[in-house]
Amino acid sequence: MRMPDASGMGGALRILVLSNFYPPFSIGGYELGCHDIVEHLSARGHEVCVLTSSYGVDRPRVEGDVYRQLSIRTGACRRSLLSLLKFELRDQGLLKRLLRELCPDAVVVFNLSNVSHGILLTLQRTGALVVFAFSDQWLQMEYPGDPWLNLWTRKAVHSWKQAIKRPLRRAIDLLTPVGVEPIEVRHAFFTSRRLKELYIARRFPVESAGIIHWGVDTDRFRPRDRLGHSGVPKLLFAGRIHPEKGPLTAIEALGHIKESGELGDALLSIVGPIQDDGYFKRIEDAIGQFRLQKNVRFMGKLPRDSMPDVYREHDIFVFPSVWEEPFSIALLEAMASGLAVVGTTTGGSGEVLEDYVNALTFRAGDSHGMASRMGELLADSSLRMRLSANARRTVLERFDLQKMVDRIEGYIREVVELREE
Repeated sequence: MRMPDASGMGGALRILVLSNFYPPFSIGGYELGCHDIVEHLSARGHEVCVLTSSYGVDRPRVEGDVYRQLSIRTGACRRSLLSLLKFELRDQGLLKRLLRELCPDAVVVFNLSNVSHGILLTLQRTGALVVFAFSDQWLQMEYPGDPWLNLWTRKAVHSWKQAIKRPLRRAIDLLTPVGVEPIEVRHAFFTSRRLKELYIARRFPVESAGIIHWGVDTDRFRPRDRLGHSGVPKLLFAGRIHPEKGPLTAIEALGHIKESGELGDALLSIVGPIQDDGYFKRIEDAIGQFRLQKNVRFMGKLPRDSMPDVYREHDIFVFPSVWEEPFSIALLEAMASGLAVVGTTTGGSGEVLEDYVNALTFRAGDSHGMASRMGELLADSSLRMRLSANARRTVLERFDLQKMVDRIEGYIREVVELREE
């Protein structure tokens, strides 16, 4: 299906959004992107409701059009069959009630990691029009992350248990889905070409799905006046402190520069939540090993409202991601804010960063390569200025928030209209 470049001129749409987490109680950047889309679609006159988990609140509650009521699940969950069934029936009931009350033209699914995947099967059974907005590798054919569906799809150890399981599964499936049918993905778009390739490799039939890259608010994320700026450039890492994000590579790179005697008073600010205590300990050990205590500061997780100012206080954005990064919103925010970027091109990042055009790039996990590129930026102000200007221009031309919402709005409207024909 073609992907429209802008929205149509039809009436307001009723849209139900499903997301595992939703700001201000978010973990990664993709929930922030979901929030941006919801806010802008609502501002355009569409009726948008969000069904999300109760993560971050003391008990399930409703906040205007945001229903923080779904229960949290994990693959390591060890609840009993009856306990899992109770939660499943409760969440299915929430979904069905919202479908009745809202009567949405479309249900847009962003990410259901750690919440019920059975919701997707219920949506299929009700005949709801579902649009998948894929921004992460959360959906798999065998439901490995869903304890309820995994209970029914994995084979029992003993043959007698398997014999009992079959009729029990058929009976319970009349109450709530147990994964006896695959999840259908008829309408979808991806935030990067690389992410789409990964889903195709998982045997999802999404070859015709379009690409709608994330966008950011270029008025909110804008450069500071850098005229007359002097002193040592300030570096920034913004992201989860987790192995896949690679901040340890940045610390080691700083250490290599210091060993060469060229680091001086350069300062790296690290913004983001600690998600792996063992990995954070390795970072602390590396800081001690290279004697970087005066060159690194941890700022913790900051509210998103403060991030525009944080970006403007820095000069260089370090992006050492080592995993198949679907598409980084923080990277776009930094580029829109006029920071020169030194980063990897893993995953969707390769669709943004061009070496010596709008960034300096290096191989993932290569601390010496990163040190070489960081050293270039620290030493050459004219290179920083050129990459900074090109980074900002890249976002203005290709990753503007309003243009992204135009395309998403247009795509939802198109699939709704096709269904009505």
